[in-house]
Amino acid sequence: MMIRHIFRVTIGILLAGLVFTFAACSSDDAAKPSAGTNQSYSGPGSKWDVALKADGTFSIDKYANAAATTADFSVTGTYTTLTSGFKKLTVGTVTGTGGPSKGDIAYALEVPGFMLALKPAGGGTQLIPMVASGTCPSSDMNLNWVKVNVGDGVSNFTTADLGGTFSYTAATGAAVLPAKYNISGGDAGTNVSVGNGTCNLGIMSIDPVEMYLTSAGGAVVNTDKTNSANSEFIFGFGQKAITDVASLNGNYVGIRFKQNGNSLEPVDVSCTNGVCSGKGYTNIETGETMTGGVTLTLGTPDSPSTGFILGTVTENSQTGNFICMFDKNAAGSGKIIGNCAGTEAGDNTKWSNVLFVSK
Repeated sequence: MMIRHIFRVTIGILLAGLVFTFAACSSDDAAKPSAGTNQSYSGPGSKWDVALKADGTFSIDKYANAAATTADFSVTGTYTTLTSGFKKLTVGTVTGTGGPSKGDIAYALEVPGFMLALKPAGGGTQLIPMVASGTCPSSDMNLNWVKVNVGDGVSNFTTADLGGTFSYTAATGAAVLPAKYNISGGDAGTNVSVGNGTCNLGIMSIDPVEMYLTSAGGAVVNTDKTNSANSEFIFGFGQKAITDVASLNGNYVGIRFKQNGNSLEPVDVSCTNGVCSGKGYTNIETGETMTGGVTLTLGTPDSPSTGFILGTVTENSQTGNFICMFDKNAAGSGKIIGNCAGTEAGDNTKWSNVLFVSK
């Protein structure tokens, strides 16, 4: 896919969503993240480090891989939080090669101290999910995941595994996928062993898989760091019961990827009693939205398992199926995070993803 090539070249590549955050089943017990302090995040592609500082400045370092000690390029600049809910990052200085230009702008979603989702500047079309960096989980994790990037070889998204569960044993570094689900909630694989590894400064590699873990209860996983054509990103969070679709009511800000046209679109999302309406922006800085949009209708909560919910997306009188997961209190922040993936409306051979965070 062109999305990987684009995202490796510019900061645009750096911004996007969803982001796969693995959160412990008891992530409410993790240290509660706080706004207004220095925050650092890391994620794959090949490796990005982002620091958002309390004084309104940021730094970004892009590395060829997680083991590299010298950055391909480094960026500094300033950021502000827009009324729409996005963070706006304006590039000030750039060193190295392959980076953005001074004055370039990118947008991000953040749950402070937990996760950052970046939308590329300059037309980049790959969501870049990150989690709080530098620390490893000290306790076992049982998590849900939904993909935010898929491999080039996937052509039928009705049977592909776009969601599932994950378990991590801190004492042994063992990683297992107990369940994999398709968009109908059907079995797409069980008890798949990823292997055993050692987490160091928040990163654990079990070739060819690379995991970005955090003591805040999250992780992003690159399924194949050696081959970009096979590489898939999964972003997940804790296995917490949804119980009632009304508990998801509220206003969200998100990032939506559509494989048709390789478009990555900031969206405003509003959910009421299981019906979520999504609209693109006419002005992301002021929060003005377009007319029309997409409707996601959610089904039975906690199906096919705790924290998941299946849904139907409707756009231009066409429909598609989605599998979604929600965390109603991400890392004790009070924020709701949703992550959904499925077929594009009217086309089972193309996929779409949307990651959204409550305002």
